[in-house]
Amino acid sequence: MEEKDIIYITKEDESNFNSEVFFNRLLGNINDYFRSEYYKSHKKPPIFSFRQNCFIDPVTLPLIYNLGIFLKEYTKNPIYLIFSDSYGEISNDQYEFLFYSSFLSKIKENNIYTTDHHFAKSNFNKNKTVNSGNFIINAAITNDFEEKNFSIHDNHDLFISYIINKYILEPINKHLYFTNQKKLQYKSFSTYADLIVEVLGEIIANGIIHSEQKQCSAICHLRKDLRISVSDLGIGFYESLKLKSNFNFKIVVNEDSIPKSYVQGIEGIINGLFYSLTNKTRKGIIDIIILIINEKGYVKIFDKNVSIKITSRNETFKVISNYRIKILEGGQIDDTRIVNLFDKFKDELIRNYLHNRFYKDLQLYSYNFPGVYFEAKLPLWKM
Repeated sequence: MEEKDIIYITKEDESNFNSEVFFNRLLGNINDYFRSEYYKSHKKPPIFSFRQNCFIDPVTLPLIYNLGIFLKEYTKNPIYLIFSDSYGEISNDQYEFLFYSSFLSKIKENNIYTTDHHFAKSNFNKNKTVNSGNFIINAAITNDFEEKNFSIHDNHDLFISYIINKYILEPINKHLYFTNQKKLQYKSFSTYADLIVEVLGEIIANGIIHSEQKQCSAICHLRKDLRISVSDLGIGFYESLKLKSNFNFKIVVNEDSIPKSYVQGIEGIINGLFYSLTNKTRKGIIDIIILIINEKGYVKIFDKNVSIKITSRNETFKVISNYRIKILEGGQIDDTRIVNLFDKFKDELIRNYLHNRFYKDLQLYSYNFPGVYFEAKLPLWKM
């Protein structure tokens, strides 16, 4: 193993490895590696290292997990993940976090990364068997569901129940501890855990159904805030919407200042939200977003090389939220009104990206990562 083989997931000059670092620096490092003369002559996949210490944002674990799946398929070779080398080793805190989130057991169980098997931290806290506050999920359509001959597209609610019962209830009971069970304003839940069950069930099921993939990864992290992320390796919003015979793209990006390479990402996310809002037959991703922002949280959606952040400070999305509630209560759908609202939402995102130094809820990246990544935060100060 040579230093040039290694790509560091965490770096000492970064205080925090988060989703922005993943989509900017890490994907850039990977792109540079595969374009290098070294790779072209040796054809060796990179080795990923956690050695250099900085804080690992828990919600990035599904991205790291799916990165291993993607590169293993792309290179047709094992992808190595190491925790030590001649320059040092991972810290106790980092290793404990990876261990108790079930990340290490999941990558071994599903053969995602090849790790340095002989490495094991001996002095981290091994007594934390419950209430660790983190758990990672690798949800999939398995044979026991397919044998029932159910179509996940035609039995959406049934599929959500399957995901909840098979993948979510047990880790929630094992890993999370709730001291305050106050109900939320937007919707009544018997316990705070019920909120997590509903959000995870809906987002994971949507990730599998609309990505045209059979699996996706998620994590739930509970400390001062509830944070959730879900990542799939599917076709993304834009291609998924193109498969719907009864859907036409209503919100179109015509802004000359936005390079053409980013247009599909923006149109995919916003038209996906439009499609969810106008669906009167069942709840979907738009309702999860409304639930979270009504509680002063935020949602970030990454697709292709674009991300859009939605918060309670976005006044136009508040109007969209109110319109959705009216639809669920039996109100009529006014396509023109809804298109105008989403057009305004899109225009504000682009305008702020171009001219606002502080609030850039639209972000553009130099590199694509397959599928959709959903990240949400719900503050617990009011719970």
